[in-house]
Amino acid sequence: MPLPIKWIHKNETGLTLIEVLASLVLLSLMTVSIMSAFTPAASWINKARRETTASNYAAAILEDLRSDRNKINNSNAGKSARDLFPAYGYPWAGMTDEITRLERQNPPYSNLYDVTVTVSWSEGTKTRSLQISTMIKKD
Repeated sequence: MPLPIKWIHKNETGLTLIEVLASLVLLSLMTVSIMSAFTPAASWINKARRETTASNYAAAILEDLRSDRNKINNSNAGKSARDLFPAYGYPWAGMTDEITRLERQNPPYSNLYDVTVTVSWSEGTKTRSLQISTMIKKD
């Protein structure tokens, strides 16, 4: 004697293959959409890291010039920190530097020098640079 149909479906507790595949597809789509947000964030973080490193690099050069004021003269314009301070461990992180401006001010401020340091680095196919300027008093 065949069982009534109501008894056949009453004890069913498992998932079908189609339900499992559909849930895997939905989970994959959600994972891909969430992970796609991390790619631009990672590039922004790397860009900010390089800019911060360049800023610290230029500030370190300016501090070295403040500590050794004998290096402050017009003839050192266009030189790199490696030329002026060979024992200090320049350059940093594959970056290049140049003291792009080292100008003495006109009287009555002739003991002040306008100093600009430019730090450059490669970012993919582009070359980026950062400049920091300050005034340094030379006694």
